[in-house]
Amino acid sequence: SLMGAITCGSILCLGRIFYDCNPQEKKDLSTVMAYVLLFAFFCALFEQEATSLMLFFERAVDRQVGGFIIPPSFFLSLGSFFVLVCNPLLLFISSRWLEAKKPMNGFVKVGCGFLCVGCSFGILTLGIKINVLPIPLAWIVGALFVQTIGELWVAPVSFTKISQHAPPRFKSTLMAFWSMAIAYGHYFSGVIAQFSLSGNILFEHALEGYGTFFTHLALLPLCVAFPLLGYQTIKRIVSKQRRKKRLIAKNK
Repeated sequence: SLMGAITCGSILCLGRIFYDCNPQEKKDLSTVMAYVLLFAFFCALFEQEATSLMLFFERAVDRQVGGFIIPPSFFLSLGSFFVLVCNPLLLFISSRWLEAKKPMNGFVKVGCGFLCVGCSFGILTLGIKINVLPIPLAWIVGALFVQTIGELWVAPVSFTKISQHAPPRFKSTLMAFWSMAIAYGHYFSGVIAQFSLSGNILFEHALEGYGTFFTHLALLPLCVAFPLLGYQTIKRIVSKQRRKKRLIAKNK
């Protein structure tokens, strides 16, 4: 009920802002909301680590290392560790190769993040298909590593682009929408996680149930990733078509 009330209030606030904007600001506002929605959807997938994945870690993963059983909550700290390790490396790769000649479009970067999240659930699905219970720990570490790489593509980029495109007079309010996207993501993460427990499939036929659920979770971000990765190409084609039409009209 609280999330419903917040959603209604947000829509009214956004509608008021949109009404007060000039045409250029409306265009920028549309870009901002695209990043907000993408970030909320990303959070819903990424936060499975604290919902459905936590049960998976507890019931289906071999957590014994050297006679010591690792608690499921320990895996939540791996993301922070990977951020510290991978962030400098990703910055180096990006500046040296990916963006050496031309900056990457923000939507393309977000698409890379969604692709990584899809691959992380794909790793879990593959680990389930070629193993029996319990799943070796290496599969979980690998999946969380790839998922963290996706977070490094999406979170800083979306935050920066919202700050960049938000009209100055509404910047503080629109930055609050980015923070609220995290809340929406957590809420929908719980909604998605409920499907992993429907009918107690995971406990009666554990591997089959987890495999199906993680396959669906892998396909969802891929459906978003591929259009975003093709965004720059599509934009370039549309721009060429517009220039061609202008030349034809000018010659006439």
